[in-house]
Amino acid sequence: MKHTSTSPYSATVTRQVGAGPQQTFTVIVPINLSTIFTGYWFLPAVKDVRDYPGRWDEAGLSRTPIFSDGNSAHETLVTHTPPSSFSYEIRDFTGVFGRLVEAAHGVWYFEPAPDGGTTVSWTYTFTPRAFFGPLIRYAILPLWSRYMARALRLACDEVMSVS
Repeated sequence: MKHTSTSPYSATVTRQVGAGPQQTFTVIVPINLSTIFTGYWFLPAVKDVRDYPGRWDEAGLSRTPIFSDGNSAHETLVTHTPPSSFSYEIRDFTGVFGRLVEAAHGVWYFEPAPDGGTTVSWTYTFTPRAFFGPLIRYAILPLWSRYMARALRLACDEVMSVS
């Protein structure tokens, strides 16, 4: 029996970085996922990315993140609008997560800050499978928000390390 989805649940994190939007966008969009997704509690790290075209700069490109627990997912770049935003969709999660979540969607915004830096905002939305909405909303999403905040901090640190 195929599970049907329920209402999506989102988390947003925001951080200031001392570089302009163009530089921030240029560093973060193609960042090595394993440097920012290092694992958090039971949420696995990204250990590798397969089927990667070598660039991440055109809507429709896709790749397969491989997680530290041996599972994977299929990620597709949906929009790429330098230097203001990009978005992606993740489907086909394997393992337990694949039974809980139908899809996830991420969108990053890069807005000029008054001090000449950039405000980076990242929203991640889970579309749970039927019956799993409460689990996603009350158990996964709070942990995922903390994981996102750490990943965003690491991504912004990377921006500043190349400036």
